[in-house]
Amino acid sequence: MNLRKYIFLSVTFVALLLSFYSNFFHLTPQKFFTEFDTYNEGFIYGRIMNSEEKGFFSDGCFSGIKYDTLKIHKEGKMDKDTIAFIVIQRLPKQKAMYLNNIERESDFGPYFTQMGTMASVYSIINIMLPGSPESKLNIYDFINALFNALIFTVFFWWILREYGRITSFVTLLFLLTSSHFIAFSGSIWWVTGSFYLPIFGLFVLMQVKLPEKKILFYLFILFMIKAILTGFEFITCTFLSIFIPIIYYYYYNRKTLKGFLIFSVKAGAVCCLAMMILTCLLAIQHKFYHGTFAAGFDWLYNAFIRRSGSVEDFQGILMNIGYIYGYYSWFCNAFELSELTSAIRIPFTIVITAVYINLFVLFQLTKKAINRRKYTALILATALSCIPSVSWYIIFRDHALKHLWIDAICWYFPFLLLGFMSIGVTISVLYKRWFYTKSVATE
Repeated sequence: MNLRKYIFLSVTFVALLLSFYSNFFHLTPQKFFTEFDTYNEGFIYGRIMNSEEKGFFSDGCFSGIKYDTLKIHKEGKMDKDTIAFIVIQRLPKQKAMYLNNIERESDFGPYFTQMGTMASVYSIINIMLPGSPESKLNIYDFINALFNALIFTVFFWWILREYGRITSFVTLLFLLTSSHFIAFSGSIWWVTGSFYLPIFGLFVLMQVKLPEKKILFYLFILFMIKAILTGFEFITCTFLSIFIPIIYYYYYNRKTLKGFLIFSVKAGAVCCLAMMILTCLLAIQHKFYHGTFAAGFDWLYNAFIRRSGSVEDFQGILMNIGYIYGYYSWFCNAFELSELTSAIRIPFTIVITAVYINLFVLFQLTKKAINRRKYTALILATALSCIPSVSWYIIFRDHALKHLWIDAICWYFPFLLLGFMSIGVTISVLYKRWFYTKSVATE
């Protein structure tokens, strides 16, 4: 790799780090960035406070909410669901409790969907390091931003090797100006880079042509890291996204359909193994909290039933998807550069449609190119990458419809990410045609 590529990757890393850490360039409205997901971040602060008061291993090391049972019951006789709703409403107060160190409520309500790994990491930092809660909060934000920036810089390294600087620059520009992505990545709860570990890892591992057994081993490790960091959050998106690099390289390298199917089954199997191990780890945590392993398995089963919603016919599923894409995605903005100009607000519906239009244009531009198979592989992979994104809306439609604002991030897992890259490839192809007076066919 030459010096220019090193410089570009260094600039990319710094730009992503500053954006994830503090929205340094203010390409995302600052209020939107700082207040994007104060609810879920409350689980982090609740865990930190619980570790301070009850010890690091208290309540199974789960993240959760600090609340006061007596205060809730003073509000009147209520059913279980109403009490749960009131507890959830205390999530935004967790940060203020932690920072001010006053009026901390005594009870703790765990969040069981993930192991609370990062909350435990932050709890250790909180216990070991001196300083005020405000200074430690900056450390938590920096660790999150550093991890995410490192993961995405690896992806840009892959783009540089595969498609060059123009494509990398355009992709970076789209990500930095994508307000929903930047705000989500700035949340210490989500650890955004974890969702991309398997797909980025496969792109890199298959590009350098490691032996199949090594690829599968590293894929297992990467998926296991994701599972440990963020549990079953957006798990269908992460799982199905592993097949996108496989589709890309098996088509690009002219491998057989049989080989593709066999390797896909193996890759899926190692990821399923990682999910089974995660299930066992969560059951162990439940053992410490509830007293039995069965409680963990029961809770995961019930959570799946609850989040997938009631049994509906195919028409009902299509109506949900139509609502999310046709209605909600129109009012939820992928790009909102209101601090620069109030005119730039682009909803997801427009961006998704633009990606598919670009894929058609790219196909027309490159259908006579010598490297057309490489371009076709990208077009195919990008077009199909909407399946992991939409899978969450289909399988866990109850969650998607109740958390519309947060779950819009599914469009980036990994559809819009590859979509932005494909737009960069189109611009790169046009640039070469216009400024180097070479047809794509002679490249």
